[in-house]
Amino acid sequence: MVGLDSNRWDELKATLAAELVSALRSLLDESETIAETDQSAWNKWNDAWWGVWHELGEQMAHQWTLSPAAYLAVPHLVGMGEEFDSIKEPWFLIQMARIAAPYQIILPLPDDLKEDYEKALHIVAQVSLNEASTNNLLAADDYWSVLRCATSFHRQDTLIWLLADSKEHTFSCPHCSEYLYFLRTDTGCEVERCDWKSKSQVPKTQVTPRCMTNIQWNPEDQPADDFEWLTALCQSAQQHEVLEWICFLFGEAVCPECGGPVTINVEVGKECPDIKRPL
Repeated sequence: MVGLDSNRWDELKATLAAELVSALRSLLDESETIAETDQSAWNKWNDAWWGVWHELGEQMAHQWTLSPAAYLAVPHLVGMGEEFDSIKEPWFLIQMARIAAPYQIILPLPDDLKEDYEKALHIVAQVSLNEASTNNLLAADDYWSVLRCATSFHRQDTLIWLLADSKEHTFSCPHCSEYLYFLRTDTGCEVERCDWKSKSQVPKTQVTPRCMTNIQWNPEDQPADDFEWLTALCQSAQQHEVLEWICFLFGEAVCPECGGPVTINVEVGKECPDIKRPL
């Protein structure tokens, strides 16, 4: 692991990231001395923590563009995650998901950083898959972050893109080329035309979810099919609400413009950007 005082941070234009990693370490050390009854001190610490963590995330993977700062920072972060027992937290894993499956890479992974970087990400990959298959009583949104991380490490590009947003996707109708929205609602999911100029009522059609199947999760014999893989994880974690979302993502609808049949995951997958992996 490259030390925070190494010239390597300067060479890769990641000096600010080194300072932020150092600040995180200091904040984590400080957290152990804050009295739980001192709400004011805790709030101040919490604001500082999230500010540093957010900025470091921007330094490493702003808008899913992987920066060289990640190659240096990730081994430190995974080490702190293990030490302070935060490596299983959804906020930690969702940041690693962006790092694991970026859309752009500024600089290939340098040879001298490869061993530590890949070792750290391998740890996160295993943790994320274990957490995604364990019933930890997480809220649905938090579990979605965990599932996204596991997907980013263990599956291919289309599924990673499909899980990038659980509530909204855009795609083109394969029959009439009309640009469409896939939207989650309080009662299910809908498909509607992307019509920003027209003030008339935009027609909508309902999505019919794919039927659930009962599949036992086995990490040594994982389903090859994406839907079955997600289903097995969600059922193992008893995340029934998230599984309902996934059934809609893999569901069927008709185009509100031409009435042609649409399979949501297939058409959304066609919009998938190329997911990059550091070489």
